[in-house]
Amino acid sequence: MRLTRRSIFIVPIVAGATALVAVSPSAVNAAPKPPPAAATAAQNVIVVLRDQLVSTPANKRDMSSRKARATSTQDAVLGQLAGVAPKNVKHFALGNAFSASVSPAQAAALAQDPRVASVVPDREVQVAQPVPAASNPPSKPASTPQADANGPNAICPSDPSKPLIEPEALQSIHALTSDGSPYAQQLATGAGVKVAFIADSMDTNVPDFVRPDGSHVFIDYQDFSGDGPSAISDGREAFGDASSIAAQGTAVHDLSNFVNQAHPLPPGCNIKVVGVAPGASLVGLVFSTNSSILQAIDYAVGTDHVDVLNESFGLNTYPDTSTRNMLTLFNDAAVAAGVTVTVSTGDAGITNTIGSPADPNVIQVAGTTDNRLYEQTGYAAAGFSNGSWVSDNISALSSSGITQFGRTVDIAAPGEGNWAVCAPAYTGCRNFRSPPQPYIKSAGISPRSLASALGMSRFSMGRFCLTMCAIFFSMAVMSSGVKGFATRKS
Repeated sequence: MRLTRRSIFIVPIVAGATALVAVSPSAVNAAPKPPPAAATAAQNVIVVLRDQLVSTPANKRDMSSRKARATSTQDAVLGQLAGVAPKNVKHFALGNAFSASVSPAQAAALAQDPRVASVVPDREVQVAQPVPAASNPPSKPASTPQADANGPNAICPSDPSKPLIEPEALQSIHALTSDGSPYAQQLATGAGVKVAFIADSMDTNVPDFVRPDGSHVFIDYQDFSGDGPSAISDGREAFGDASSIAAQGTAVHDLSNFVNQAHPLPPGCNIKVVGVAPGASLVGLVFSTNSSILQAIDYAVGTDHVDVLNESFGLNTYPDTSTRNMLTLFNDAAVAAGVTVTVSTGDAGITNTIGSPADPNVIQVAGTTDNRLYEQTGYAAAGFSNGSWVSDNISALSSSGITQFGRTVDIAAPGEGNWAVCAPAYTGCRNFRSPPQPYIKSAGISPRSLASALGMSRFSMGRFCLTMCAIFFSMAVMSSGVKGFATRKS
């Protein structure tokens, strides 16, 4: 579940303290030394105002009045700063806050301004994961596993013309089945629902994000990282999000072309990747810093008017009361505006480790196991098993327990590993066939990504697909005409 360890640090800026010191005459007469560079270097900060404009609440259908008031109050604060005008100012409306590059003196002045609630550093947020060095393959490949019939323990289809439907999570939550049993997509596919996710960059035009009628799954894709929408990143997170939500299953992928040669699969081990809500429209938002996360949330609600917002930031600060700050402020405003916000509980294990954040207004989702991928890839010594597995247990790496607010998990859904579509230009998309490489995993958790030139990847669903069960449920509720789900409280 720790596809990317992305931590948001909420730390107040402390102005430098003053002190009296004894000065010798020689020191007085000496030429003054220039201040150290750190004392004059610009600081990137996020400033949250005390007045959150409760008389002009956020409304995802029309944010113009709130945006005008927020910008006016923010400009009033900025206008009283001495010195060179702050640079790179970004105004937010969902929460009454702004980000800017300011001098240390200006940061201290902002911290002392009675109109300001907090001043926090605008830090870079790590997205990409280090890739382990390749190891030499065994001299002889392992024996090829037999393809089972299309039963509960099938890892390949008995008939290649009838591909297995991936991820296994679809069957686990009964979103889509192939055994004749009822499934949720018979009731709702997410059609008419807009879902935003905040991640790294990706290619939104791969075949599995184009519907059979030629229309595109993505209705918007915006870059707030500053690198540009075409920048190449790791990509695993974004492709994982998008595939879990709304992959179309239009392309057939033969797993025998993707898995490691040490654990081969028979030719014709065909699969299709389908999202939990393939009728939904997607909004992809790219971030790099704390302020760009806030900007993405602001944009999703105020510009694209999304119905669902999926977040997986790994906010594990201690004590967890500190999470009741910027991100919580913006999420609460999004929920009040009518948006369903889903977050993962985290990937820090099962003993009181919930993060991401611990907010009673959002839906917190923990992870359960799906183990078919282990048999398909030979991961975790699966080759020594009897060829069967039991899924739907709580994942050992899923955060759970009780928060300092007395909250716990809202819902659990598949959250260890499964397949997602990808594109070969992205560094997280890798082909294990040529040359053979060890399976990628990070921080000792589930396997990360596999990919090929045809565009397949395997990823840890822990912070992404696990939230899709809650997202699909919210879609089903909205599609049935039931109101008020988005503003639920625990």
